[in-house]
Amino acid sequence: MALACDRTLARPDATFRLHELTSTVASGNAAELEARGAAVRKMRERFLAIYRERTGLPKTRLSAMMAEEIRLGASEAQELGFVHLVLGYPANHGVLLRLVYGCHYSGLT
Repeated sequence: MALACDRTLARPDATFRLHELTSTVASGNAAELEARGAAVRKMRERFLAIYRERTGLPKTRLSAMMAEEIRLGASEAQELGFVHLVLGYPANHGVLLRLVYGCHYSGLT
């Protein structure tokens, strides 16, 4: 969900979690269950494509991270490209304003 945004900001104590997709549908006939499984696999591939586009990481690494249901700290998520900016006050204030408002404010760094 975080990667649906143009810019992803995180607090220093935030956690970014990559995990396998699941479905809450657990009943139905074989065809219905197979269709649900195909839908989950298709969405998983879409998430991998979004993660790859954002981070540049190989699909195999991203897939393994999802399978491990890995949790990243904010700084590590930023280093890998999942997060654009880890907020730090007031050090990143100017960067935050540029990300949010798309412009540079004189005197801010």
